Amino acid sequence: MSHCRKHSRFVKNRPICVVILIICMITGVLLGCGSSVGTDNVTAGEEPGNIKSLTILRTDDIQIDVGKSTSPSWVQADLIDRDTFSPDDVEFISEDPSIASIEFSHDALTVYLYYSVTGVSNGETYVYARAKEGGAETEHVKVIVNGEIQDISIDDTYESDLVAEEEDLSNDTQDDANNIKVMYATTKVNVRSQPSTEAEIAGSLGDGQSINVINDDGEWCEVDFNGTGYVKSEFLSDDAPSTTKAIQEANENSQDSEVSNAQHPEVEVPVVQEVEPVVETPATVALTVANTGNSITLSPETVGYLSATGEKFHRINNCGTMNPDKARMITAQDAFNRGYEACENCW
Repeated sequence: MSHCRKHSRFVKNRPICVVILIICMITGVLLGCGSSVGTDNVTAGEEPGNIKSLTILRTDDIQIDVGKSTSPSWVQADLIDRDTFSPDDVEFISEDPSIASIEFSHDALTVYLYYSVTGVSNGETYVYARAKEGGAETEHVKVIVNGEIQDISIDDTYESDLVAEEEDLSNDTQDDANNIKVMYATTKVNVRSQPSTEAEIAGSLGDGQSINVINDDGEWCEVDFNGTGYVKSEFLSDDAPSTTKAIQEANENSQDSEVSNAQHPEVEVPVVQEVEPVVETPATVALTVANTGNSITLSPETVGYLSATGEKFHRINNCGTMNPDKARMITAQDAFNRGYEACENCW
């Protein structure tokens, strides 16, 4: 009789046992799955590389005309080791170079890589940047090219550019008025607001400093200096000369010009004071950060931007309400010489 009661109780409690058993099984499965949550999703043997990620500033569609190029924009690299990084570690790719090309131009603060896109022929394609090791890449940006297709191939264009460069190298300092070229100051020299030694001094160039020359009439060079400025042609050269030779030649030219000016007073010539003492270019420059009282130390060659109307040294060409198409490139040394402060928002 007692055996029957025990069996009866087991039968009544059997559903509870089954439920407990099911709960135990489900708990075991969940615990087994949870053990894999923290594992790394990295393929065995794959090298991640020094670049963790790449971020492209401009992600909206780019619309340009055939033969035109965009103003410089940038890609930022998130690095494991900044000291071992080189711009050569990143490649810029166009999915269809026959429609648009993308070219690296320069880097700033190492991690910012500047590029521009050029329209080749009508159509649409995508451009992006990719790490050569590790597989990191930016978003793919759509490029829409409009305009008449010129009857030349990419190879023909490239070959023509090579020929033009060879011709430029063989030319003397006189260049076509419509071609902008880079020239170098042979000594520290003033930049004038007008082509006259009586005009206001807009700034100065250091010995060996490069400047974009828009036009050279043989006496004055029209230069791109925070707008338009003018430098005496005799103080600019296609090559950066030695400091001693530059000073000697500048002094000799000034003395000869003074004699000529005595006979022809209407001819504008530089005075001796136009050639200023050579100042050593510092290894670094310190710029005050606007509205903070702090300062930053940069290499003199560090490239930044000025807005069309502002007087702050920006790290990027679209800070705040800046129009990137009207932003002008400037070095940290030039910003320091002109007393500009660094922007507190992008430095």
